[in-house]
Amino acid sequence: MSMWFHHGMRGQLSETTMGVLTALGEDRDTVAASLEAMAVQGVAKDPEHCAIASYLSAVISSDPEVSSVKVPAAAVIVVTRSRSWRRKIYLSTPNAVQDFVRAFDAGRFPKLTSAAPWPSIAEPGRASH
Repeated sequence: MSMWFHHGMRGQLSETTMGVLTALGEDRDTVAASLEAMAVQGVAKDPEHCAIASYLSAVISSDPEVSSVKVPAAAVIVVTRSRSWRRKIYLSTPNAVQDFVRAFDAGRFPKLTSAAPWPSIAEPGRASH
């Protein structure tokens, strides 16, 4: 495969990801409503399992090159399986998505919040279930 092909794949994946994010809405409340309408949930303050990461994973993980997605507030990091080009694609998130992530992490959208995807470690001296 040529480098042009890889660049084209990266560009297409970046374009698709940005299109998906932009389509969620023009402000944080519209983004939240879009995610709620699709029954998306996520874990607050968790870049790998937040509502946006959960949504993106569901939408773009059908691409065989995509390994995982992380969403810190101001960026999306798409981790690919490629061995012949850079494995991570960094994209700035649209302002509406950034605003949503900050509000989501602050607990402003409880309908979109799910429990942690793994059991929490019990504190010493406390019984765990």
